[in-house]
Amino acid sequence: MVIEVAHASIIANFGVLILKYADLFVGSPTALADNVLYEALKKSVNDYNRRLFVPCGAFWGSNDVQKMANLGTLKGLTITMIRHPSSLRLEGPLKELSEKAKLSDSAVVLYDGPVRALCSLAPSNVNTMAAAALAAHTLGFDLTRAKLISDPRFATYYIIFVSSVHGTDNCATSLPVGVRKSKEMHAIF
Repeated sequence: MVIEVAHASIIANFGVLILKYADLFVGSPTALADNVLYEALKKSVNDYNRRLFVPCGAFWGSNDVQKMANLGTLKGLTITMIRHPSSLRLEGPLKELSEKAKLSDSAVVLYDGPVRALCSLAPSNVNTMAAAALAAHTLGFDLTRAKLISDPRFATYYIIFVSSVHGTDNCATSLPVGVRKSKEMHAIF
């Protein structure tokens, strides 16, 4: 097994090649938001009889979300992440917005939308959101909602807030999730 924990670009550049020779542990699941890459990896898993694993990381409720998706009861999922501005390594338009947020003394919403679009703008910061989109496989990267907030009051920690809509009556639940590390991981193909 090859274990990647460096950057999403490693999976983009070498993931298919790695799967030719070994199973793959993807520590940067934001790479999987690229649908062309996702399908190529899936094909390699099947062609070479390999497995691809994704850790749940800070998203310790992933088993429950995956079970709801498997049962067809998961109707919506929103992951809100609140982080200190200096802890964010952003790309594109979010980088400029983040620089402005650093000058603020209050929370600033940097992004609110589908997880897929956020993954390329914050590949080092939103792996938890990507893992959630994979666990919520019936929603995926396009229907799992991400909200990224920059807040200068969070200098030594960050918060992940998970909200799901599930069941036949669209019952909503919300859960603040700590950043405790978990040893869970899932084979996604």
